[in-house]
Amino acid sequence: MKILKEILALALALCTFTACTENDNDKNTYNINNAETVPVEQIFNGCDELQGKDLGKIKLPEKIDSISIDEVYTFPFEPAVSDNEAENSKSFFKAMFGDEYNEINWKQEADRVYIYNSDNGYVSFFRNNCPENYYSNERGSVNTTEVLGTYYADTDKEKIIELKNGECSIGEICDRVSDCISSAFFPLYDGFQIYPYIITHILDDNMEKCAEVTCAVSYNGMMLEPFFSSLFEVEERSEYKVVTNYVPSHMLFYLDGKDNIIFFTNRFGTKEMNVKKLDKLISLEGAVTILLDNLADKSRYNIEQVTLYYCCKNTAPSPVEDEELNSKMEEDFKNEAKSCFEPTWCFIWHTDDGRQQDIKVNAVTGEITMEL
Repeated sequence: MKILKEILALALALCTFTACTENDNDKNTYNINNAETVPVEQIFNGCDELQGKDLGKIKLPEKIDSISIDEVYTFPFEPAVSDNEAENSKSFFKAMFGDEYNEINWKQEADRVYIYNSDNGYVSFFRNNCPENYYSNERGSVNTTEVLGTYYADTDKEKIIELKNGECSIGEICDRVSDCISSAFFPLYDGFQIYPYIITHILDDNMEKCAEVTCAVSYNGMMLEPFFSSLFEVEERSEYKVVTNYVPSHMLFYLDGKDNIIFFTNRFGTKEMNVKKLDKLISLEGAVTILLDNLADKSRYNIEQVTLYYCCKNTAPSPVEDEELNSKMEEDFKNEAKSCFEPTWCFIWHTDDGRQQDIKVNAVTGEITMEL
């Protein structure tokens, strides 16, 4: 529940910065009927011919990277349930705290909620079979005062940055986080790949230099959409609100030295892997055609990046402090269609002030979602 509230709050903050563009006649969502699909191995066919094309309503980037995938799936958003959650929490805490772990500091806080209070002042929660966070009692969060630089794990390993506890390379920071993931997060996330993606060099709220490591999540070679989107639709019902937004999938680690993790928070829960294999999808060419057929005539979007992500458009009641009402909401939604991750074409660009905007085309249904 805590993670969900955090997601909703941050998504709402993003929503307040929605851009006004020349494309006001485009709707938020278009439902497409009978979209043409092709075998999975053909979804990037025609990609080279589309690169750099100005098609009127959209101008495509000079370079579109295809990904090598031979199998694509859908899988549920629902968190995993295990008969061994208490033992899973202990295994996670042992891996996070290493030699300092002492089971006397472990306890069950509530139903499906476990906590570890270490002797060194650090706390970690494990909730709903999912690692939730890791932080110091003296400092419940790490906030960015200034961004000093941004680096990518796959291309900037040799770059050197200065942290509170000395200089280190991007590669050394990524190795420490990867070691933590390998020891603490598997087999909870069996089937998923979790890895350092973007490293942001920051001054934190104590004016000390830290590295913020955003870890991406992939399944069978395709990345899950990592960041919060600007979509935030609210439906007012008689007793509560229902929110529709895209679910981000990433983990954040903060380090003040090459070996020292000072904070962790998780925005990707473990999943019930009831996967469904897809034999056909809407191709990139098909997604472009859908946009040209449905966007308003005066639309003009200069696309900077085209990516195929697993995306999850989730509709759920907004949690409140009243547990009785939360129970009612849960009962009301028990028979609702469950949200799932589906392959989705994302057409991405940035505003003049650096905000990301995108148009999504669901590669299964053809539904268009505008995130402006």
